Amino acid sequence: MKYAWLTFHKQLPAGQRLAAALAFFSVALIIISGCGTWMFPGKEVAVDSGVVAEVKAKGNVVAQTKIPIPWDGTTTTTEVLILNVGVVGSQDAVEKASGLLEGLGWEIVDRRSPLEMVSKKWDKVVLGVVGVDSYSFDELDAPQVGQAIEEAKKDVKSESLVVIELHPTDG
Repeated sequence: MKYAWLTFHKQLPAGQRLAAALAFFSVALIIISGCGTWMFPGKEVAVDSGVVAEVKAKGNVVAQTKIPIPWDGTTTTTEVLILNVGVVGSQDAVEKASGLLEGLGWEIVDRRSPLEMVSKKWDKVVLGVVGVDSYSFDELDAPQVGQAIEEAKKDVKSESLVVIELHPTDG
């Protein structure tokens, strides 16, 4: 009786055995093919820690968080840094931050908000710079970003804060 579950199919008529086998394999395929991706760890894509350290060295980091975005078995993690660059005025803060980053070899590729930059040294990263009051994010998917911004605003005037997002890319 101990192993009855291993032999139950032998007690079924041939037609029902086939149906039971098909049902078993169908469930197994559903679990393996996608509905059960929780069972198998997916790929994780993140920004190199050296990039984060380099950017953090260029300003007073008042808050930091991450935005993990799962999609099709891969989780892409964006680093979010909130820096006080020491100037008052959102646009001036963005200009100062981008100037500091240009000194590290980052090049501006798009001046629209958020300002986008790339680096030859860090070719698998796109960096975005925006004033904290102009920054938009999905509060449902990334409530930790809102919490980090509120924490940063407690000690510093928001006009001197910039948000820097570091997005991993395929290179």
